[in-house]
Amino acid sequence: EIARRLLPTRRRRSNPRVIKRKMSGFGVKREEHRHWPRPTRASAEAVALAPPYRTTPSNPPIKVPRVWDH
Repeated sequence: EIARRLLPTRRRRSNPRVIKRKMSGFGVKREEHRHWPRPTRASAEAVALAPPYRTTPSNPPIKVPRVWDH
């Protein structure tokens, strides 16, 4: 029953990596972070998937017999 309905579309968000805590590894939240620019495109439009990377060479090296292999 729950899966039959789609969720409403979410607003485009971007969160600067700052925090309001005293002890943290992130930077401190300041006035310049207050009106952070919103994304202009949806995530699906902004992300492009690349074709899979080929890990095996198309022309494998030829094994040359060495003198000491005989």
